[in-house]
Amino acid sequence: MRAAKLTLAPDARDALTALLGGDRLASRSELRKLALYVSGRDKIELADVAAVVANASAIGLDRVVDATFAGETRDVETEFGKARGEGSSPAAIVSAAIRQVANLHKMKLAVEGGDPIEFAMKRGAPPVHFSREKDVGAALRAWTPPRLLRAMQQLAEASLDMRRNSALAEAIAQRTLLSLAVSARRRES
Repeated sequence: MRAAKLTLAPDARDALTALLGGDRLASRSELRKLALYVSGRDKIELADVAAVVANASAIGLDRVVDATFAGETRDVETEFGKARGEGSSPAAIVSAAIRQVANLHKMKLAVEGGDPIEFAMKRGAPPVHFSREKDVGAALRAWTPPRLLRAMQQLAEASLDMRRNSALAEAIAQRTLLSLAVSARRRES
């Protein structure tokens, strides 16, 4: 990056660090590809990392899952379409949602135990990246532990339905995520 006279935005650096693995040759290849992608500019942004670096589909999964639990119904449809366009399967998207609901449940229990939301997000496993704090914070304010357990059950049922009806997997996944986003907006107990 120095040789190409490029700087990295802090969130782009964090994402890039998480995405590059132990294979030095593959990592260097990804860095060269990224430098080529941003040629003519002097700074690499998070969107550049998401667009170019292998395994960046995880960022797309975070966006659709965060929109779901924050109750952003319009964004769920958009981000679901982007994740599918980037090659994420409906099963991978639902699996990411299951991991997120489990993390939200742990964090929400910590909040109800007296931890501030910001502290619970920092103690999450893994800690919530600062670029996701707004949406994850909104989810922690919207959901209760019992509702998160019901959401977990709903996602597990969707996962099973998707395996039973693979031709309908995309529709089942999208419908489930939209249903959860609507539920987040209701803020019921």
